[in-house]
Amino acid sequence: MTRFGSGTLPDYGDASVIAPAGARGPTFVVFHNFRVIKRYNNATSYALAVGHLGDRIAGGGPFQGKRPRSDKPLSRDQKIDMQQRLTGFGYDTQGADGIIGPNSRKAIRSFQSAQGMTPDGYENAAHKYNVLLDSGG
Repeated sequence: MTRFGSGTLPDYGDASVIAPAGARGPTFVVFHNFRVIKRYNNATSYALAVGHLGDRIAGGGPFQGKRPRSDKPLSRDQKIDMQQRLTGFGYDTQGADGIIGPNSRKAIRSFQSAQGMTPDGYENAAHKYNVLLDSGG
């Protein structure tokens, strides 16, 4: 595996690739410490910020790539509506609470796959969820 630009990644053991802003946004390779940080605060943005701060202190550079500016987050009511519609379509989110957690992401990925979309589990109001939110399900 190589870093953005050049260079190889250090071998810190098992790794995962995450794309918190979906397939159009930046991706990150995370290791065990990422999951440890998330035990303290389960927000991906928090764990990325703490890990990035550590990398910067150790001499690492800034993030490469940017979150797509056209992406607008869904409101809580839109998230609840989306969860209800996903469940109604047979993609169970395990409840409609307006919080997009692992069950909702799994349902979103399944819906995306069925619609021929990139199954990244990412929700936003700007593009691909018009088909879900406007479907009248």
